[in-house]
Amino acid sequence: MRTSTPVTRVLRGRAAGEPVTVYTATGPAAAGEQFDAVVFATHSDITLRLLGEDADAPEREVLGAVPYNDNDVWLHTGGWLGGRGGVLRGARSARAAGGQGSR
Repeated sequence: MRTSTPVTRVLRGRAAGEPVTVYTATGPAAAGEQFDAVVFATHSDITLRLLGEDADAPEREVLGAVPYNDNDVWLHTGGWLGGRGGVLRGARSARAAGGQGSR
């Protein structure tokens, strides 16, 4: 796994067992790096863009059917909102296994 490495294109092998080639904007994969498999953890429109001409008709149909809406995002730094006794204390997520809960 690489972080801060924008992928520009993904090209699948044509025959069974052929590797997937991933192209990035910079670094060792700029010229293409091969992998056994790729998992897309992106929005559907980004996945379609990365597959480009390599996307088949069913992929274009399914991935292209996802609608998007603009969202407003509000960031805060005040403890009054989510800190101990804060007005949104119940909205916090529980920690991973073995950790303390949110309460």
